[in-house]
Amino acid sequence: MAAQTPPDTTSSIVQQPSAPRSSHQNGSAENANHLIGEKVQKLLNHAGIPIQFWPHAFMHAVFMHNQLPLNGSSPNQRFNRDAKVFDASNAIPFGARVFVRNEDDHQKYGKQDSVKAA
Repeated sequence: MAAQTPPDTTSSIVQQPSAPRSSHQNGSAENANHLIGEKVQKLLNHAGIPIQFWPHAFMHAVFMHNQLPLNGSSPNQRFNRDAKVFDASNAIPFGARVFVRNEDDHQKYGKQDSVKAA
């Protein structure tokens, strides 16, 4: 595993420690958590997906939040100056219907060669 480069000191990232179990002391972190929570709810509602897929929506929301640029650069680029620009042109929308291709060598002619996936 490659060593992670230190954060760029010219960025707006500031470490703000707080006491244990007192997250109210760090309003900017709580604001970010609230923002991610809203994105998760919107992803689930828009896709019409049940709440049990919340962890998947959460991971998708955090990934997109960290990769998409805001004011010229993404949070990932501000934290890791070696990060490449995310190409969102190939991104699959959350909740999109996808199919998995069946690569079985013994497949019969005319048989379905893909199956629906979640």
